[in-house]
Amino acid sequence: RALDTGHVHAFGECWLKHQTDPTNPLYGQRGKFTDEFRKTRANAHKTGLMPDGTPRNLSVPTHVPWTGGIMGAVVDLSIKWETGLDGMRSSAGESEVLWRAWETREQNLARGVKPESMPRD
Repeated sequence: RALDTGHVHAFGECWLKHQTDPTNPLYGQRGKFTDEFRKTRANAHKTGLMPDGTPRNLSVPTHVPWTGGIMGAVVDLSIKWETGLDGMRSSAGESEVLWRAWETREQNLARGVKPESMPRD
């Protein structure tokens, strides 16, 4: 189950994803959620029921509740990431605006998404 939206993930869902360019992997959210991010999503957990009929979790997580990676890539584990309303920032000074699959390439670029952070057409 996704802790940020309450979406119930079913058995057999596969989280392997194709990387067009492994040297510029596409990542989703990672690291700590900012307080501002958590406050704007506070109500995401207050409606609906779990599959067993119990109410959903009412707390918003402090950190992204999953881990992903790229096979064959080297990762610097000393760098910490934080996800906020405008994207992600690292302790090394990097920033990343999240790519949105439902937006066009032009819309993503206009919001500041780096071309290398989007799938190739």
